[in-house]
Amino acid sequence: MAQSLSHLHDILTPLYSIRLSVLLLYERRVRFDFLKIMEDQINRKSHSFVPWQLRDVLFAISSWFIGTLTIGIVVVWLTDPTQPLAIIITLITNSFILIFLSIGLGPLLYRSTIRTLGLVRPAKLLPSLLLWPIAALLANSCFLALYISLLSVLNIAPPDPVPFNTNLPIMSLIIIGLFVIVIGPLAEELFFRGFIFPAITKKFGLFLGAAGTSLVFALAHIDPVLYLPTFVAGLILTFLYTKTHSLASSFIAHGTQNCIAFLGAITASDLGPTAALWNHMLY
Repeated sequence: MAQSLSHLHDILTPLYSIRLSVLLLYERRVRFDFLKIMEDQINRKSHSFVPWQLRDVLFAISSWFIGTLTIGIVVVWLTDPTQPLAIIITLITNSFILIFLSIGLGPLLYRSTIRTLGLVRPAKLLPSLLLWPIAALLANSCFLALYISLLSVLNIAPPDPVPFNTNLPIMSLIIIGLFVIVIGPLAEELFFRGFIFPAITKKFGLFLGAAGTSLVFALAHIDPVLYLPTFVAGLILTFLYTKTHSLASSFIAHGTQNCIAFLGAITASDLGPTAALWNHMLY
């Protein structure tokens, strides 16, 4: 009996060693995955790990479309769309729908940190908050000038600047300006760059992630003449996000562009073609 037990022990000992080695390798792999995820979260690489999936993005886009369409119909039905109240309601609801979907279907649903949406302090403040946004604005302006020339060669009329009632009460202008320059760009950057872009990139890679995000961003502008310049603007903003690993750069560039267009719309009596197209992209 003792000899049999000794023989059984000799057989099981190597098996225990193999099992222990497998467990140690698995533990190391789990530890490596966890550390890699945490490192990505600390460095906030915009095309790294995020917990939400592509299906969450598709659901968010469809919900946004249905929500904004419904609100638009209600506003047109109940009020005059050109009046301050209608404009303010539209801006407020659209911005908060984007913010709610970004946070609700992202960090809140998956119990992750808000940092996964890109709400982090950039590592290099001066380039991220000043130099890169300026470069992005210059690049976008140059492309718009070239695009206007292309439209002229093709005998395609650019869209007229959006008419804006400059006789609105000062408080209405302040509220509208706040949403156009600050809250609106923040909501769009959260939704497109912070929420949509990482999920598509995780599934299909960086190139298709940037292209897919910019395509959705472009299609959100109804006029087909705006699709190409808005697509390019989306690519530029996405580049800022991947370059700085923070939404700060793309938000500043986006908000500054909206600020220039908004101020031009309420102060200039006659906008040039490039400025008019830029103004139209606001809405």
